[in-house]
Amino acid sequence: MNALTCAAGLALIVAAGPSTADDKTGTPVGKDTAPVTITGCLLAGTRPDTFILKNVTDSAGRSADVIYWLSTTRGLKDHVGHTIEVSGPVVAVSEGELEVKTNPAKSPDTSIQVKARGKEAKARTTDETGAEGRIKEERTMPVHRIKVRSVRMVAPTCP
Repeated sequence: MNALTCAAGLALIVAAGPSTADDKTGTPVGKDTAPVTITGCLLAGTRPDTFILKNVTDSAGRSADVIYWLSTTRGLKDHVGHTIEVSGPVVAVSEGELEVKTNPAKSPDTSIQVKARGKEAKARTTDETGAEGRIKEERTMPVHRIKVRSVRMVAPTCP
């Protein structure tokens, strides 16, 4: 598992401004920009109504270099454990923190935590990391907030 390939989904209410490009990444931003489509495995968060999307790929060719923050969690609860596809325009770009921890001596689980925009999402996965010892990886990454327009199941299981 590439532990740093994930996206976070939390319901956030933010007014979308006019279409522009983010100065740092050059990513077109705004509700009228072309939608991006991301695909990944949906995990339930440790807090109610929070989710982590792991093993994410997107229609722009990015995977491990971006955290995707979803504008809503509506429709996600029924798809936990499924591979899903989420589409919508990027309406904001900011920075966030991604932390991945594994400690086989304490638990076989890997913990994934994402912090951005004053919110956080945390989930656990039992995927094998291939690590024999304790691992803690932290990264600051760009966060692309997606105004969710559609969610659909791609497969009833995760690879």
